[in-house]
Amino acid sequence: MRAISVKLLYHTNHRPTRLKAYAYQCSVSVTRPLDLEMTHDENVVATARELIGKLNWAGTWHRGYVTSREDVFVNTDEDISFTTAGSP
Repeated sequence: MRAISVKLLYHTNHRPTRLKAYAYQCSVSVTRPLDLEMTHDENVVATARELIGKLNWAGTWHRGYVTSREDVFVNTDEDISFTTAGSP
């Protein structure tokens, strides 16, 4: 399974607000400034897609949230899924 995290990095005195995508399996990352003509969700997906392209990965990706500042994309092409019996 492959996973990508996209984190919101707030502006500093020297850098604008930006998004950083990184893969858990390797040290490759992508950092991009927010495109103000796109929604936040569009910016997050574009950043994840840029890293996926840079890594030459393919497949079906599902998005989830770790915190309000961090999104996670998981590749689900491998058949290792399961279901739990917890409350919804």
